[in-house]
Amino acid sequence: MMGRYHHLGLDERRILYRLVQTGRSVKQAAMELGRHPSTLYREIKRNRHLDEELLFRGYFPTVAQNKAMGRRVRGAKVARNPELATYIVERLA
Repeated sequence: MMGRYHHLGLDERRILYRLVQTGRSVKQAAMELGRHPSTLYREIKRNRHLDEELLFRGYFPTVAQNKAMGRRVRGAKVARNPELATYIVERLA
């Protein structure tokens, strides 16, 4: 499946979490998920949860899913930003 990228879904994130928690390396997890290791390293780095409390730091699948979805906001830039819309309307008037 060269050339087509598919974002990790919640199910894959849960599997990744379980594999890493049970002591598998990211490279081993990549082989099991059929992903490139750099994809999973990037996933863990981008979506890890940083908290002051050590117990709550790390990679958690639902937190990762929410972070990823937040970065994939759909829609026009103007529709997402009311201040920008107001600015444009004022300038056009």
